[in-house]
Amino acid sequence: MNSIFRWQGLVGFGVFIATLAVLVALFLDTGLRLALVWALEDVQGAEVNVERVEHQWQPFGVSVYSLAMTDPANPDTNQLEAQRISATLNPWSLLMQKLEVDQLTIDGLALSTPRQSTGAVYRPVEQQDTVSTFALPEGAPKDIDSLLAALPLQTPQAADALKQAYQQQQTQVKAAYENLPDKSRIDDYKQKIDALKQADTKSPEAILAAKQQLDDIKKALKKDQQAINDFKQTVAQAREAISPKLAALKAAPGKDYAQAKALAGGDAGAITDLTRHLFGDKAAQTVSYLLAATDTLAPMLNSSEQQQEAASRAEGRWITFDDASKIPDVWIKDASVSVILLDQTLSTVWQDITYQHDLIGKPTRFSATASTSPRWQGIDLKGDFAFSETGLNGQQQWDIKGLLLPAAELLNSPRLTTALKDGLLNASGKLSISGNQLDGNGRFNLPRLSMRADTDNQKLRVIADALQQLTSLNVGLNLSGDYRTPDVAFSSDLGRQLASAMVSSLSPEVEQKLNQWQSGLLNDANAQSGATESGLGQWQQWLSNGDQMQQQVDKLLETQLDGALDKQKDKLKDKLKNLLGKDDP
Repeated sequence: MNSIFRWQGLVGFGVFIATLAVLVALFLDTGLRLALVWALEDVQGAEVNVERVEHQWQPFGVSVYSLAMTDPANPDTNQLEAQRISATLNPWSLLMQKLEVDQLTIDGLALSTPRQSTGAVYRPVEQQDTVSTFALPEGAPKDIDSLLAALPLQTPQAADALKQAYQQQQTQVKAAYENLPDKSRIDDYKQKIDALKQADTKSPEAILAAKQQLDDIKKALKKDQQAINDFKQTVAQAREAISPKLAALKAAPGKDYAQAKALAGGDAGAITDLTRHLFGDKAAQTVSYLLAATDTLAPMLNSSEQQQEAASRAEGRWITFDDASKIPDVWIKDASVSVILLDQTLSTVWQDITYQHDLIGKPTRFSATASTSPRWQGIDLKGDFAFSETGLNGQQQWDIKGLLLPAAELLNSPRLTTALKDGLLNASGKLSISGNQLDGNGRFNLPRLSMRADTDNQKLRVIADALQQLTSLNVGLNLSGDYRTPDVAFSSDLGRQLASAMVSSLSPEVEQKLNQWQSGLLNDANAQSGATESGLGQWQQWLSNGDQMQQQVDKLLETQLDGALDKQKDKLKDKLKNLLGKDDP
């Protein structure tokens, strides 16, 4: 009886399956590593290095070791680097072309780390315009006369502005003053009113005629009274127009002198450039950690979304299961990330990392909270972001207390070298994102600061000494622009301090020329301000005359013809008594 099995064939099939299992076991991790590198390079647009990848079946997941992703804007630097990444995946989602990660753990994450070799860039990024040259500040210019001659001055402009304003107001004030009643007119009013009061009005008709004359006089007086009020108002408005211009002229010589002295001390633009080069790189590195969510992760998610859309369009229309359409293409539900910061580990927590937030109805949330450590007193960072039809939207706040700054080189120039010896940093700020646009600000406060500065250049010795005398510094932070190419601006009073130090080192010859030049400015300013103040004094005398006129006019307006009316009333009463034959009760 023959067997229904062909044992030779069955043995061959078993050998094939065993060989396939061995091949999978041997080469699956290598295939996963190659696929991961290809996918990340496609997203990053630059070289990605992975040492090895290991898989596990229960629970299904992968572990990635020694990941380094080149920064396409700076190929000598890794945008991020991680010692180990472990992810627990949903295998059924992979069958539906979805990446659903239940738990992600990243150990030893570091940002902006130097690469061992320059990384390849496959998709260059647009670089923002930066200062391509950097010149250290020089000392006082050789030709101080040329500097003063080319200086845009405020004093002549302020003098011209005051002169024009005074001439215009003087015309109006003088016209209003000439419209005032003179002494002879007021004396004429007084004589007429006195005559009316002394007149012997024996009939009612005479009384009415006198009253009419008095009313006519008062009518003229009220016109003069209005002219006096108009004059006083004109003077008040003229003073209001001239006072700020007079004050500006008096202040202008001092401002011009300060500007000239600052320029004589050195190039103000170069001093500003120096302050940016001293602390700009270190401050930018700190900001890169603060904005890791929006500056590093969000652009990567956005790039994944764009490539996914492009792939979908290339593949054409295809049918998906209902359940699959409700799951984001990339969805990391929970993540724990350990960040290396100043040789210390900072733990961060993330939820719902994706670029399809509309499918889950929740934003990506992140937080980092750390208590006292050898390197800081406390760190509190939290925020969220979500992609929508309008772009990226979100918010973030941070508060860092007592961060110990390590010694670091700041500037290495053949003429000047500077280094941070020791520092203590407090930082706080907030950021909002609306439609891809950043709007944020913050403060970096260094209450403790120690620096080293060396130079062989005598002109730069002043700056080196000033830097070594710094014990504290406040730096302002402003964030704006698109989150993919953020504009990061810093401001501080360090430039003013360095400029002041260079000014203090001016030679006696330059100081003498500056003082003589300032005397000329003061003489020009005093000539115009003196003429204007003389005119204002005349206005004040006119105002005094106007006040006297107003007192006289007001007194004349109070005049009444009560005496003449009382006499006529008494006469009428006497006549009535005689006619009635009665005495007064």
